[in-house]
Amino acid sequence: MKKKEPSKKKGAGLRAKADPAKPAPGKPSSAKPAKPAKAKLEPKEDDEDFRGADLMADLAKLGGLGQLFGKAKGDAGDAKEDDLGLDKVMASLTQIFGGKDFMSDAELDALLESKIASGEIPPSASLDPLDEAQSLIYEAWNSEDVVKVELAHRALELCPDCADAYIILAEEEADTQEAALSLYRKAVDAGKRAMDPRLFAEAAGDFWAVMETRPYMRARLGLALCLRDVGKKEEALGHLRELLRLNPSDNQGVRYILLQCLLEWGADEELGELLGRYPDDTSPSISYTRALWLFRRQGPGPAANGALKQAVKSNPHVPGFLLKRSKTSRSIPPAAASGSPEEAETYARGNMNPWHGTLGALDWLAKASG
Repeated sequence: MKKKEPSKKKGAGLRAKADPAKPAPGKPSSAKPAKPAKAKLEPKEDDEDFRGADLMADLAKLGGLGQLFGKAKGDAGDAKEDDLGLDKVMASLTQIFGGKDFMSDAELDALLESKIASGEIPPSASLDPLDEAQSLIYEAWNSEDVVKVELAHRALELCPDCADAYIILAEEEADTQEAALSLYRKAVDAGKRAMDPRLFAEAAGDFWAVMETRPYMRARLGLALCLRDVGKKEEALGHLRELLRLNPSDNQGVRYILLQCLLEWGADEELGELLGRYPDDTSPSISYTRALWLFRRQGPGPAANGALKQAVKSNPHVPGFLLKRSKTSRSIPPAAASGSPEEAETYARGNMNPWHGTLGALDWLAKASG
């Protein structure tokens, strides 16, 4: 059987479109995704052979790959870890099928059965330096403190284009905001160097679906957050806007961070436009922000009152935190279920200033919420 030579060009990476879980309000990570239903993968009846890349894309759409190939170490409820674990599995699958672009059904079944039976995804025999560095990053994500930092440094020794290594150092080693900012800038530059530049045009609008873009996207979001924290508002907004342009489906939860920034900085016109892009999102970051936006524009009329009623219905705990009737925890909850007090606290922590700074908003909220 004739086999197609694997592509060696950049940009031929795996396109993996998993159903995005709704991220926690104001945070780039998301709440624990629902357990996916079991599904059977079958080749098309009219195809004698099919590509490994096609199978991997289908697997990614199903989600729950960790259940098939063994979950990464750690708390299964940690959505960020789940997302990074999915990246690791998809990268491993890319290595497995890298030299087997076309396979018969029997060959594919035998390969998958052997990997599932052994519980292993073997490393490629011919990893390039970036692949080797990224493998160390996968190990670092499951490590802590000194080990994590050491692995990040080792990754950069192997390949200076490993964006995720700079991100780890920014989060774990930097002792000042300026040092973290410098590392995030290096991460963005590294992620860009590691990508085919054509992807910015060819994959825009579906950027996250291409595996090789993800370190760059993580780096750019980290940079935006760091810029926001040091008061560089316009530069932070530029990165957040661009992340949403590249990936409107917003697997990273960028919209929640951008909404929070626009609300606090009084950019009501852009805020309204952004709210209009996600009419079906009922998270507090959307629903309560929409209510406050309408109150600012129209006062306590039918539109604002109706929006606030829907917001309270989606999460009734938010008013208690905004009005300071509910006691906050010492740290921001790492993950939160929809409608939970933790979700409410996360929203309130990030949006306290605009609610308290809008004349009459708290009295209106108190009356509407009882």
